[in-house]
Amino acid sequence: MTQERWPNCVRILVCLGILAVAPAIVQGDNLLANPGFETVYNTVGNFPNDFGYWRGDLTAFTGPAQGITPYEGQRMMHLIASSAKGPTIAFIGSELVQLVDPTASGVDLSAGNAVAVVTAYYNRVPGDSETDTQFRVDVRTFAGDPYTYNSQVNNSELSMVQKDLFSDGDVATWQACTAVVPVPPETGFVAVRVAAMEDVVNDATYPEFDGHYVDATSMVIVPMEDCNSNGMPDVLDIAGGTSKDCDRSGVPDECELASPECPYLLGDVSNDGLVDEVDILQFYSVLLHLNQCGCAVAAADINRDGVVNVRDIRPFIRIVRCNLGLPQGGFGPYPAGDLGQLAQELDVELDLGLQLQAAAPIQQVQRERP
Repeated sequence: MTQERWPNCVRILVCLGILAVAPAIVQGDNLLANPGFETVYNTVGNFPNDFGYWRGDLTAFTGPAQGITPYEGQRMMHLIASSAKGPTIAFIGSELVQLVDPTASGVDLSAGNAVAVVTAYYNRVPGDSETDTQFRVDVRTFAGDPYTYNSQVNNSELSMVQKDLFSDGDVATWQACTAVVPVPPETGFVAVRVAAMEDVVNDATYPEFDGHYVDATSMVIVPMEDCNSNGMPDVLDIAGGTSKDCDRSGVPDECELASPECPYLLGDVSNDGLVDEVDILQFYSVLLHLNQCGCAVAAADINRDGVVNVRDIRPFIRIVRCNLGLPQGGFGPYPAGDLGQLAQELDVELDLGLQLQAAAPIQQVQRERP
């Protein structure tokens, strides 16, 4: 049951229309209980006043239905009506709420830089001209104990986020809706709402929603690292594709220089501002002691163990592939066209490196200050 009333509090509106390939947008411990709706219990009634369960409007656990298969597992949640008793024009959202203990994350909230990243996956039937299209993730932080939620909501939020998703109506496509909210040091609990919204017709007839579903929810609390100063946590930059993390370090590549003394991107051995096929020859020049320039050596030390040797070959090729938009793994199957040809050429270079590794002791170039 959602009414358009908003308190005087910190609001951050985050729009991340991510078609995701994994349930967790951000890696970490999922703090939501029953996130995939696999455990069946009564979710209909008053909003929760303790941690660890979903409660709210008229909803139902279900398996595959109306041509929609759960995003993960055997079940998903059917969002049916905008009140616990059924359809009504008094409210415009069919929603479930769960209260979460932020201290369970293990993140030090006292530092004042923690954020909660909440994701829900939504799907719906195509319906007709009167089928509602909107879904919502609503996240709010509060001081005190969870039993005070109903007295504090729409009144005493420390921070809040509302993220809306306007869905495509393709039953084969689950769409992720992600919201990010600051978690102040005084936060006692976080309220997570998932909802289908009446954005087309507000009616009181059954079915109020033609076929709207949620699955694979998650909430992760992480420190607000923002190395590129774009106002978004680094973990979301990487997850949403705004930044690459080709070396899988958890840090956006544009923030990783080869060393403090070398303004090279890691892997950019040629120092032309790009990590691509041009760097391959330069990488092998360092590996074979033909180029001992301090900055080139630093850029070629992909695993950052202080030396450049054959252990850097695979991660270097992975970084090049990632930056060129090529599939990982190597040795086919290859995409069509120029990209496929380039991938095959990279595999020739990878194979050369693997032959070097097999035929000779590990060669290494010590990293020195330039």
